[in-house]
Amino acid sequence: MKTIEINSLVLAYLGDSVYELYVREFLIRRGIGKVKELQEEAKKYVTATRQALYLKKLIEDNFFFEEELTILRRARNTKSHQPPKGCDRGTYQLATALEAIIGYLKIEKQEERIKELSTKKNKLKKVLIKEVDISELNSEQLCEVAMIEGIDLSALILEKLNSADEKTEDNQELKEVQEKATELGIEFSNDMSVEELNKLIEEKIKDK
Repeated sequence: MKTIEINSLVLAYLGDSVYELYVREFLIRRGIGKVKELQEEAKKYVTATRQALYLKKLIEDNFFFEEELTILRRARNTKSHQPPKGCDRGTYQLATALEAIIGYLKIEKQEERIKELSTKKNKLKKVLIKEVDISELNSEQLCEVAMIEGIDLSALILEKLNSADEKTEDNQELKEVQEKATELGIEFSNDMSVEELNKLIEEKIKDK
């Protein structure tokens, strides 16, 4: 059987153990000498939320080859088990896809590629959190992010509230501009921005 034909969940089953092994080795090489500390640090790398963030960033950076992307897409679309508490299905599917590609690379004996992927992820650790839209995270994911980064949870919650307020204000402004354009008989698509709509409104008023 070709590796690409193996069930995605089976690949993820293998990838999970391979990934955890690499994380443990990475932490030990960092000089952490106590098992309890190793366990606590490992939690920051092996959670579904963290794995999903890694995968999104790797895809954005065009890290994967075409055949690897095929494995990822198949893994994401595979009907998986019930996500663990506090993890939405989308996040869980992304984490499963990351584990599946690691399992695929392991069976293909592409050890250097696994190391490359793991090294890339380690370098991304501090960058990723800055790119997360925390307004899209639930309360348990917020707690997880706070634990991972050592961030004051109250600060994260405040940022989330501010972000939500900004989105509400933006949506309200867009709605008002759309209503004005409708009153003037202007045809527009729902994906047009406030700036684009205002430009159409200005042109309409000038024509009058």
